[in-house]
Amino acid sequence: MHTHLHTHAPLPGPRWLRAYLAHSGALLHQHRYKPHELSTTLSALANLKVQPPRAWRTYCMAAAAAPATMAAASQQALANMVWAMAVLKMEPDPEFMEQW
Repeated sequence: MHTHLHTHAPLPGPRWLRAYLAHSGALLHQHRYKPHELSTTLSALANLKVQPPRAWRTYCMAAAAAPATMAAASQQALANMVWAMAVLKMEPDPEFMEQW
């Protein structure tokens, strides 16, 4: 017997997303995301087609371009970040591109 489980969780609502983006934006501003966490967050937002506010994108780009992030990020994490940034129409800062 073969059973398939199909679970479709509801997408987060606008209130939850606003709260999440506010909290995560503060953490990004403090550079408290590890590279794989940043990569996963960006990928999730891209898959959900959530467009973060301008300040969040600015903090995210600064965190992504930080030398410590670039040095510690795997090639896969960096590739995922670039893919998600493209989907979210986030134009990388020159500092980010210079790190490549």
